[in-house]
Amino acid sequence: MAEVEFIFWESIKALALMFMALLALKSAAHWTAQERGRDPRRAGTIRILLYTLVAILVALGAYPIGVAIAAEIYDRASLSNLRDGQLPRAYANAARAVAMRPAQLGYWQTLARVKLAGRQYESLLEDEPAFRALSHGQLDEDDEVHFGFCHLLLGHYEQAAATGNDLIRKDRLNPLAYLLAGAAYTDSKNYSEAERVFLAFLQFVPTQTDAVVGLAHAYFLEGHAARAEAVLDATAKYPFPPEARRRFEALKALYAQ
Repeated sequence: MAEVEFIFWESIKALALMFMALLALKSAAHWTAQERGRDPRRAGTIRILLYTLVAILVALGAYPIGVAIAAEIYDRASLSNLRDGQLPRAYANAARAVAMRPAQLGYWQTLARVKLAGRQYESLLEDEPAFRALSHGQLDEDDEVHFGFCHLLLGHYEQAAATGNDLIRKDRLNPLAYLLAGAAYTDSKNYSEAERVFLAFLQFVPTQTDAVVGLAHAYFLEGHAARAEAVLDATAKYPFPPEARRRFEALKALYAQ
């Protein structure tokens, strides 16, 4: 739907530009025809100047349309490259789209996805001021999650936990917010807070696989292997997919060693 809307509006702009150019050319031709009988040389000079002016104005009007279309093509090519696992191409195309239309948040978001896939966490954090400026200080939840996980993966646990908790306050059912805060607390060895976060989310959604694993892992790292196994055993009364069951069994075997 967004692609159709983009094509529609850019086509309307192009058609309007061509229509205005035709009107301008027709007006210029009519005016110079009237002047030709009075002073042919002067009329010829004015006609050239008018046609040149119309060509310049059309070019100036067509340029932003061309830039918008080119940026959109680069952005869509980047997403296609990303799906195909072609990270260098995905990055190059996303960077071109941002360079051509730096005021479009959507192109920065595509670049963020590419940087996350390429583990360019520091580079993505350097883009945060641009995101905040284009979002008028109110980041989209997905963007905030991305920055939070960058902090987590770079070992900035306090910042990652703060981001996760802020997201929880905004949306109590956002699983990524709980996973971010819980993982930050676990990695910083604040196991009691990690347990609190994971348990809080599992009260809402007891079948969230990563939250179950996070809680069990926090117990295990704290030295409570039996409690970790009990968390995994408790999943028997809930409907989990087969791949989650296999994951739980592998963890139980690890904890039993």
